[in-house]
Parts: sequence; C-alpha cells; structure tokens
Amino acid sequence: SFEEVLQNKGYDPNNLDFKTLSLSFDSVFYGEKLIQANIETFSFLEKSGIQVNSLEGRLKMTDEYFSCSNLSLRTPLSLFTLGVDAPLNWCNDTVPTQIDASVHLSLKELAMALGVKDEDVDISTWGPIIAKVKASGTADNLRLDEVYAELSDSFIFTIQGAAKKACDENKRVGQVDLLGDFYDLSRFESWIADDGSIRIPKQMLLKGIASINGSKIHTQLSLNQGKGVVNLEADYDTANESYRVSGDIDSLNINHFIPNQPLYNLSLGLQAKGSGIDFM
Repeated sequence: SFEEVLQNKGYDPNNLDFKTLSLSFDSVFYGEKLIQANIETFSFLEKSGIQVNSLEGRLKMTDEYFSCSNLSLRTPLSLFTLGVDAPLNWCNDTVPTQIDASVHLSLKELAMALGVKDEDVDISTWGPIIAKVKASGTADNLRLDEVYAELSDSFIFTIQGAAKKACDENKRVGQVDLLGDFYDLSRFESWIADDGSIRIPKQMLLKGIASINGSKIHTQLSLNQGKGVVNLEADYDTANESYRVSGDIDSLNINHFIPNQPLYNLSLGLQAKGSGIDFM
C-alpha cells in the first residue's frame, strides 16, 4: 500500500526488486530500414511501492524518421503522455518535428519515490503537478509553443521561445523567455530540511531570457523576494570559449531562507571573465 511505502527509503535504481512484472508487445518488426513495435501492456510493482498500471503506445523508426504515437503511462495516481514525430537528420530535413507531452504527477507518488515522509502533512491533498511541453518546426524555424508546469496554490512556471537556422553556427538566432511565480513553496520545506533550519519564503518571482546569435550565447536571470533582488547575467562565445559572468544581490533577507542565521539585507556583487577554464 502507499502508506507502507512512506515508511521505506524510496526508489533505488541500483537495487530494483520487482514484485510483479508484465509485458506484452504486438506488431513487432526489426529490419534494416524499419523498426516498430506496439506496446500493448507493461506494468510492474517495485518493492519501494512504485507502481505502473499500464504503458501503451506505438513506436516506429525508419532510416529517415522516428515516431512515438499515443504513448501513455499510468500509475495509480499519475498520467504521462507523449507524442513525437521527428526526422533523424533533423538539421537537413524539411519535414517538421512535432513534440507533444503532458504530465499529471501525484505529489504523493513523487514523495514515495524520493523516500520523503512527513507525518504532520497529508501529501495526498497536494497536486497534482500539471505540466505540458509542445514544440514544432524544423531546424530553420523551430517554435517552443508551450512549456509550463503548475501546482495549485504553490507555483506556475512557463517558457516560450523560437529559433531560426538552429544548426548553422554562423546564422543561428533564437530566444527563450521564462517566468516563474513561486507564490508558496512552504509545503516543501520538510523535504529539504525536516528540522526547520531551511525555509522557502513566499512570493518569489523568477524572470529570465536565454538567447543565441551565431556563436554568442547570452543568459539573464532575476529573482525577486520581498525587497530583495538577485540578478545574474552571463555571456559565452562558442567560437573562442570566452565568457563573462556578472551578478549582484541587493537587500536580500537571508533570514527568510535560513531563520537560525542573523543575516539581513545582504548586498554583494560578482564579476568574472575569462577563456576556457583560465580566469583573467
């Protein structure tokens, strides 16, 4: 049962012990130019309590493209879906890539896998975490149409972007914008430190961009919490491996994160530049 699992140490990929395991394929073919399989059933129960009720979908790969149709994985409380159509020679193919994935992740099952337990909290009332990824296009015109993750009453995180000439090191250009509103992550504090020594303050806002223009890569992030601001900016040139990093913290109340430490209104700056691993 799930309650018994919460008393264990969680999922250990180096020491798997399946209590039950069932696998069934259909329409399996393996050839020089075609590999395909239809997964009818795949289920298991691992000793940690991790359980997969069903895995279904069709996989197909030729010498030109890969396809994953209607792949779905169900657990007692979660659901994962994936659809992919992509040419193998992505950089030189005009056939568009399509990726569509979704996640409904139970926090109770996640805690189970991580071996996290808190007798004072009913994790079953949380979530689920809902996430979606949708991308389409070719190397000449790629769109990140939708990326988001959300947990009710806790956070929402979104990413959007596009790129052109992605495989041309001289002509490629693109940008990704991200926004994270972490309005209440306090429920996860016991996952980090069960003695209360670390807190996750409410109302944190994360903004950022990542862009590329030829060989030049630029990133910029800012985190706001209360009156405090953390800024980070970095540039990297793949042509000569040169980099520049700058950051500053302004009026950040560290006591909001580490209540046992009398650190208030921290302000500091960081500057670094160099090439390869040698700092200047």
